[in-house]
Amino acid sequence: MAAWRMQSLIVIGALAIASPCHADPCDALAATLVEKVSKLTIIDRSTNDQAVVINLKHPDAEQLALVCPTVSETPSPRLSAQWNAAWPPSRFYDLLASVGAIVVSSSEPAVRSGSIICAQRAMQENGHNVFDVNDARFVCASSEGANGSTHIIISRLAPPPPQ
Repeated sequence: MAAWRMQSLIVIGALAIASPCHADPCDALAATLVEKVSKLTIIDRSTNDQAVVINLKHPDAEQLALVCPTVSETPSPRLSAQWNAAWPPSRFYDLLASVGAIVVSSSEPAVRSGSIICAQRAMQENGHNVFDVNDARFVCASSEGANGSTHIIISRLAPPPPQ
């Protein structure tokens, strides 16, 4: 009986090692974000033919999502954040700095200042702005008034094509 159990354990172990049981890169990045950013949690995960979307929750953002494109032309993940007011509080930008720095492999001060500059320019330039700095792209939309909001997408710039 003991030999049968040992053989079963060996077979089960071999199958476990041979199985591709690794996390999706987007799931792994989301887990890293949750581990490193206090009060950040995962709400849900969805997939479509364009991207994996992991919705996140944090008290300093109205909406927060990690978007990982599945299309090979745009492989780098991006962070999408929204605050339901034209002028988000400082803590919103602090959160973007913490999470965005991990997503785009940059420094927190660079991500924070890039987010603020992009949002300010969006308020001045018909509500939209694209700002590239330090290998990161910031795409901002902002609206004023009673239903004003600020939406910022942070992604890593694609490397230039080889020459």
